[in-house]
Amino acid sequence: MLYVAMYGILDIAEQIGSSRGALEAVIEKKEEPGFAFMAIKFNLPIMAYRSSISLTQQDFVIHDLRFRETFLDMMAKNRFNVISLWSASIPLYDTC
Repeated sequence: MLYVAMYGILDIAEQIGSSRGALEAVIEKKEEPGFAFMAIKFNLPIMAYRSSISLTQQDFVIHDLRFRETFLDMMAKNRFNVISLWSASIPLYDTC
């Protein structure tokens, strides 16, 4: 239940942030999530059998570490705890 601790830390950070840094403003509370399973579906780029700029123009995004960190930070801030990775491509494996 690591995500429970993460949610608590995020709540404390939000309370401190909204009180302009006053630690005394943090109030003790007990909350239960509305849903235990909060997921985001993430579509991975496909490996198309044809070439086109419309099929490859976003490929660099998935390889950008800053994008990944920002995306996961957004998920945590919004209390998502599952990422579902989807792809229309069949994985290509090196058979050599």
